[in-house]
Amino acid sequence: MGEFTAPPDPSMGTQARAAVPTTRPCPSCGREFGPGAVCQNCGQVEGMPVGTKVAPPARRLGGALLDGLLLLVTLIIGWLIWVIFTSKNGQSPAKSILKMRVVKLSTGETVTRGQYFARWLGKFVLRLISIVGLLAALWLLWDKNRQTLWDKIADTIVLDDRSTISA
Repeated sequence: MGEFTAPPDPSMGTQARAAVPTTRPCPSCGREFGPGAVCQNCGQVEGMPVGTKVAPPARRLGGALLDGLLLLVTLIIGWLIWVIFTSKNGQSPAKSILKMRVVKLSTGETVTRGQYFARWLGKFVLRLISIVGLLAALWLLWDKNRQTLWDKIADTIVLDDRSTISA
């Protein structure tokens, strides 16, 4: 997949922050990268091969809606069996169909099955409280790394794999 270099941890002080220039060009679009680990212009993920981009909000919404439809169509049991097979690749059934996957932001590696289910559990708990669940889902609209609240908790991002090769 290529060498991944995680952005410096802000808690490590000014020395670590000084390692990343405040203005740096994006290797994909050439414009200023902006804050965070995702280019604010094109969605390129920092430290990953050129062309590796975060999934746009509309694609993530489509994935959520498709997962809901698949849950109904497969009578939940089929979806649960399906997710057992797709979660090893950091995917739900809809993410598999739409060519998206969940990776750890700090390492760039596809999440393990256990990490995927921990992320899903956080998502489930947050959605139990309707207004918090809605706010948590909409979080990616203003987040610099395009993460939902459960992505922040699990230190993950969702990649759009249409133009890259899955790991």
